[in-house]
Amino acid sequence: ETLRQEVASKGVHVGLVNPGTVYTPLTKEILDSAIARGKRVPYVMPETVAESILDAIENKRDEVFIPFSTRALNVLHFFFPKFVAWLAWKFRASEPEAFQ
Repeated sequence: ETLRQEVASKGVHVGLVNPGTVYTPLTKEILDSAIARGKRVPYVMPETVAESILDAIENKRDEVFIPFSTRALNVLHFFFPKFVAWLAWKFRASEPEAFQ
């Protein structure tokens, strides 16, 4: 917000893109493993994120959430940060031992 305000008078638009989990080579193994264990893991493809970024640039959007459900989490986090942290832990794709 501060950067947006500081550069607006110079004709520069600043937009914020908030992607959820993106299915990339970096996340593939974790997501595939979670799906194989029967977890419902919402994710977006990199192409979807790229299209959303282009749309945000072309339409000078201030903020974009991909998928839109991440907007609900953002609002919930504002009012109930501990609850959203619990949700993130409860519905995570990875298993804790994978990072030990």
